Amino acid sequence: MKIPAEITAYYASNEGVEGGYYDSLGNLLNPDHNTCACPKQIPFHSMIKIGGTGTKYDGQIYECLDRGSAIEIDDDGVYHIDLLMHNKEEANAFGRRKNAYIEILEGTEINMSKFKVSIDAGHGMNTGGKRTPKLQRDLVIDGKVVKHKGSIIHEFEFNIEVAKALRKALERCGVEAKIVNDETGRIDTPLNTRARTANAYGSDLHISCHYNAVGSCTAFQSKAKGLLVLKTKGGQAKSTALANAIHNELKDNYSHDYGVGIDTQWSGFTLAILRQTHMPAVLIEYGFMDYEEEAMKMLDPKWYTKLAEDTCKGICKYLGIKYKKADNKEPKDEFRPYIARPTVDGLNARKGPGSEYDIECVLDKGTAVTVIAEVRAKDGGVWCKCRAGYYVNKKYMNRVRYA
Repeated sequence: MKIPAEITAYYASNEGVEGGYYDSLGNLLNPDHNTCACPKQIPFHSMIKIGGTGTKYDGQIYECLDRGSAIEIDDDGVYHIDLLMHNKEEANAFGRRKNAYIEILEGTEINMSKFKVSIDAGHGMNTGGKRTPKLQRDLVIDGKVVKHKGSIIHEFEFNIEVAKALRKALERCGVEAKIVNDETGRIDTPLNTRARTANAYGSDLHISCHYNAVGSCTAFQSKAKGLLVLKTKGGQAKSTALANAIHNELKDNYSHDYGVGIDTQWSGFTLAILRQTHMPAVLIEYGFMDYEEEAMKMLDPKWYTKLAEDTCKGICKYLGIKYKKADNKEPKDEFRPYIARPTVDGLNARKGPGSEYDIECVLDKGTAVTVIAEVRAKDGGVWCKCRAGYYVNKKYMNRVRYA
């Protein structure tokens, strides 16, 4: 397939706009080997055939080994390709060839995402001190106890969930996203490793996900709560724009927020993840884990998903792309047959789902049956359809295991 392209040329040099003597993989530029710089959507080592330039280079095949700040796919879908030449004279003679095209040879998978976002979930499961005070009551979410009174919530438990939800939201919006830490939390990935991974990934921006605290988290406090979005001191102006865009989308989730701040004003030093990343970057404190009301929300999917979606909205506004809403239709759960036992003696098994049907047989307490379906009766109750063909009222059955 022919892809519209604008093709230019460069040579190995440190002068002017030239990029030096090494390609983006760290190898010495070699003009005797047909190589080129391509948009980041084209993987390194892809083979590209040139055409439509009206020069001797038409029909030649180049290997993608380099990148460049201006080597992009424009809004009209035109690819900018830069061919490596032997010298300045060759590059100038080639000039800028518009209305050209490229063919990407078979076997190359192109990532059409125009933007990349790196994400890190702060800390790890075993990072000292990064947890709530002991809970004063059971944490109940959707009717289920997820943490008992006296237990704690690790900050990472929230951080990784909001990071994964953000990744999912960005991918839905056509943005490539990568989490740069150990997602299991068993290892607290070092900050310099997170930053190096984000930089090597070629990320357009970086988001660091956290939950705040005032002190040592030995007890809940009642003063500090709400949202804080941090950028680093002396950071890029783009980081300020990114922080403002995200903050504007998140702030309505809170009764109080601290706005956009500078890391040194809050921590007394620059934060490594913001200092060592090469792209616009922000660190988001999504709440205070030593403020009880916000701590009790940390593991609620409705809470962290909403925050992730609003963060995604801010990123989309910053990048100038459309935010795509999630399809919240609940998928129908596929029924799995299971083994169950009556919890009472003399349970009537009937010929249909409801007490109005004739009795087929009577089951003793503890008799094992295989349930192959669950059926709603006329009175609204749920009945188990058993493999033997009869029906029993589900409220008198105890599921033992899946069949």
